[in-house]
Amino acid sequence: MKRKERFKSILSSLMYAGIYFAMQIVISLKIYSFIIIKAVFENGDMMSGDYTSIYNSLFSQVLTYTIPVLIVSAVISSIISFGLFSFKNPHMIDSLKMRSFNWKFSVIAVLLVVPVIGLSNFIVDIVLYFFPESIEAYESTITTLMEGTPVILLIIGIGIIAPIVEELIFRGFIFKRLKDSFPVWAAILIQALFFAVVHGNLVQMSYAFAVGLILGIIVYKSNSLYPAIILHIINNSVSTVSDMYFNNILYYILPLIAVAAVIFIAVNKKQFLFTKQ
Repeated sequence: MKRKERFKSILSSLMYAGIYFAMQIVISLKIYSFIIIKAVFENGDMMSGDYTSIYNSLFSQVLTYTIPVLIVSAVISSIISFGLFSFKNPHMIDSLKMRSFNWKFSVIAVLLVVPVIGLSNFIVDIVLYFFPESIEAYESTITTLMEGTPVILLIIGIGIIAPIVEELIFRGFIFKRLKDSFPVWAAILIQALFFAVVHGNLVQMSYAFAVGLILGIIVYKSNSLYPAIILHIINNSVSTVSDMYFNNILYYILPLIAVAAVIFIAVNKKQFLFTKQ
């Protein structure tokens, strides 16, 4: 019976993620179709060249709108998906009610940002050392998202919208469902694995798994999604801005701030220790 329930919880978790991402893909494709049709009508001469030039022209149009499409599709997909989840299980949304938390959890989340970014950079370096060929897929993803996009849109899309949605899905719906059938440690591990897989390339999957573990532990210990959302938003926003402007400087500053944060937490561990609420 327990094995059957665990299998059902994994299927349910895949369903939650699958419905959301399927919705986002469909909505994104519809928006991109409109963009392409609009580009063709406004620039009819672009269709007079050879196949390569036509492809490049259309691809540049699509690339320009990557982040705006991500923002719009994420918001619409979230509304539709969460509505479907709530319809299927009216108590599911209520079970995700983000309870108030003591200020120490938000402080801890902010302090953990720098160590988490440092850990992510360290993992990326290790993966690229052993799998140097994976850099192409990683750089292609980063370039596609960032090239020619205003920094404010990057922060809204990657730094705010994506973390909120991902926390609701992975540390919210999926973690809650898994925790009902698996030991807590297994639920944290599985949701982090799911979180890693959806990132699509080896480099991002490797550090997404580590970050997913940390976020899962935070949600369990604080009994709230708020600290994880705070950590995820600041992590993504700082990483996005630093990749564009301060990458070299942060390699020197991050370790120093990380050490300071760890010392601060250690000295004040009685005041800042995570306890189950």
